[in-house]
Amino acid sequence: MNPLDTQYADILRLIKRQGHEKDTRNGKTKSIFGVTFRHDMKTGFPLLTTKKMAVRSIMNELRWFLTGSTDIRDLWKMNVSIWDGDWYKNYRKWCTNPLSLQQMKTIAKNPSSYHDTIWDLGPIYGSQWKNFDGIDQIKQVLEKLRNNPDDRAIMVSAWNPSKLEEMTLRPCHYGFQLFTRVLTKKEQLDYIASKRYSSGNKPTRAISLLWNQRSVDTPLGLPFNIASYAMLLELFAAETGMVPDELIGNLGDTHIYENQMLGVDEQLSRDGYAILPTIKINHSNILAGQFDYTIADYRSCDVIKFPLSN
Repeated sequence: MNPLDTQYADILRLIKRQGHEKDTRNGKTKSIFGVTFRHDMKTGFPLLTTKKMAVRSIMNELRWFLTGSTDIRDLWKMNVSIWDGDWYKNYRKWCTNPLSLQQMKTIAKNPSSYHDTIWDLGPIYGSQWKNFDGIDQIKQVLEKLRNNPDDRAIMVSAWNPSKLEEMTLRPCHYGFQLFTRVLTKKEQLDYIASKRYSSGNKPTRAISLLWNQRSVDTPLGLPFNIASYAMLLELFAAETGMVPDELIGNLGDTHIYENQMLGVDEQLSRDGYAILPTIKINHSNILAGQFDYTIADYRSCDVIKFPLSN
């Protein structure tokens, strides 16, 4: 088993063994508090191999965040359904005679009498990344990386206390920070020899990303978050001529729902594959939420259909 799947399996086992039983608004969990995830990007792109990952949905959600959109219709146009449950629960709250989710998806394809606000999820992730009280944080980060890469405040926050009540879902992963360092001469030569570095210039710096997460659905959400932030790291690296170094997660309430345990046991019984896939950024314009990539050598076990929390 590769280091990514091994580390992830260790987290699952730790929760099963030492997790505290809790009754939450979404169901019973086993939870631990304070886990650190760490991945060396040189070992490959972190897609779990013990279950098949929904790569297209991961990448399209990230594009959605980077455009600053909070309109569910923009996700539906990309055939992404991961926010459907949260949007539909919010829609049902204020609608006296709600239509089904599928009916609303059909209506969304054509101009209608519905006001645009009905499709909005509130000032969630993308809104805060791109317009936190008027500040485009992604643009700000890029400027710091290019002009002052040793700044200790190269950060983005999605946690805006004044906007929390307007959000359909409070941010689970609520912020990230970037760190760069100078590569040694040997590292420079190794990266060039590995052919992983696609820029025409010789790399001089490595870049790492650390994200903070207050609530972690370990079977469903964490694999998704790992891959999404790994892609974000790859994009910042590509846009600044740096090489991706480490991906680190600071995880708060890290849990497994009671109705996910059978799926967890199935995943823990699998060996996965020894080699992680590689990724190449073919084109990126991170400020416009546009990027093009190629993933090679991704092999995985079958999908595991974990139930959503209530």
